[in-house]
Amino acid sequence: MRSDFGYFEEDKLGKHYNVRMLKRLYPFAKTYKLFFLISIVLVILITLLELSLPYVTKIAIDRYIVPDMKSYKKAHSGEKEKLITLRKSDLIGVGLAAGVLLILVLAVFGLNFFQVMIMEYSGQMIMHDLRLTLYDHIQGQTVAFFTRNPVGRLVTRVTNDVQNMNELFTSVVVVVFKDFFLLAGIAVVLLSIDWKLALSAFTILPL
Repeated sequence: MRSDFGYFEEDKLGKHYNVRMLKRLYPFAKTYKLFFLISIVLVILITLLELSLPYVTKIAIDRYIVPDMKSYKKAHSGEKEKLITLRKSDLIGVGLAAGVLLILVLAVFGLNFFQVMIMEYSGQMIMHDLRLTLYDHIQGQTVAFFTRNPVGRLVTRVTNDVQNMNELFTSVVVVVFKDFFLLAGIAVVLLSIDWKLALSAFTILPL
């Protein structure tokens, strides 16, 4: 029977990311807390820049593309040169808005790049420290331990499971923070523009 060989049972290994396990992993992440703080700051900056993109588009449309048309009714639709002269400032404004949008997009791309690099570096270092600790722990076990537990399962625990923890630190945590700040920012912007319409839109949000 398999139980005679001391195999791990799947139901005993099925509790994912419980509080006790996270507490045991915290010392590994605490060493690189500065990188996590920098990453959170970058996430906040990225969120603010992403929220500013539609606002710049709004300014371009309201002020330059579809402004008050009363001053342009004097120009006949066929008088293209006169219309261009009248809307010269609007054309300049649209160009400036396009330039600002380009700068914002490049800034978001650059900050995203640095944020991913920082988190990947932190995750790799945490994974390195964790694997060294596990390796030292396994090396200190008796021969009977390796007799009771399959080597393949031990290798899986040291490699694949540690990689999954790396994904938790580098991807899941960052995405949760970013989505939270993004939703909070969207809610603030909507309420500042039209709080009645915003509250009406919030009624369809899942609780």
